[in-house]
Amino acid sequence: MQSTERAFPDLISYLSTLSDPPFAVQACSRTFFAFSRDHGLPDRGLFSKLSGQKVPVYSVCLVVFCAAILGMLDFASVVALNAGAPHCDSVRGGLLTS
Repeated sequence: MQSTERAFPDLISYLSTLSDPPFAVQACSRTFFAFSRDHGLPDRGLFSKLSGQKVPVYSVCLVVFCAAILGMLDFASVVALNAGAPHCDSVRGGLLTS
């Protein structure tokens, strides 16, 4: 059983873990929106479009999709990730070690 003095820092750590991803999605989607608005991306302004509530929906969807793809790498095995390494000239001996 945990003592009270250890439970409070654990609670703070847990709550901060839950609150960080929405802030990261917001920051990344606003960055994509700003680059698209200023014609810094070759997307013809797709990611600079706002919804009726002034939300860059396409930018948010792009960031969530990219985060989901990167999150799925946790499900891949080390052997599968290293299978693509011989095709890269700059990588010698595999990407990951077990």
